[in-house]
Amino acid sequence: MTDLLGGLCLLCVTVGLIQYLDREETRRVAEYGAFLDFLRYIRTQIDCYRRPRADLFAAYGNAVLEETGFLPKLRAGGGFAEGFAASRSLLDGQTRELLIAFDRELGSSYTGEQLHACDFYIARLTEGETRIREESPARRKLHRTVTACGGMLVFLLLV
Repeated sequence: MTDLLGGLCLLCVTVGLIQYLDREETRRVAEYGAFLDFLRYIRTQIDCYRRPRADLFAAYGNAVLEETGFLPKLRAGGGFAEGFAASRSLLDGQTRELLIAFDRELGSSYTGEQLHACDFYIARLTEGETRIREESPARRKLHRTVTACGGMLVFLLLV
């Protein structure tokens, strides 16, 4: 009876872990899209309204970036590096470095140069988002398979 109860608990933990990993993967893909939307917003604000750097972050709202803690840190006066340090971002290191480089260029040149920089970084981030979206189903399948196999292995070892 105890084996059956232990197996049931193990099954619940395995299913819960699979659901958690799926949510994290969904959040990771959504975060790429949110940053892409943020860069497009910044480009529009520079191009159409000639907004200064300090005013760019105040009016922007995005639930994903709010949830991670990135936008509140930017509004408090920090840069992208500080925003990433204070957030629970799931972006890989290469993408973070790309966005930090974008932040360094933001507001440091004439409008035309800033627009070219925005276009460059938007294109690079679009490539990354496309790659992440294409890899996501395989990553989900891997998470499910490894977690289920690990759960079965532990069950077999306990029985």
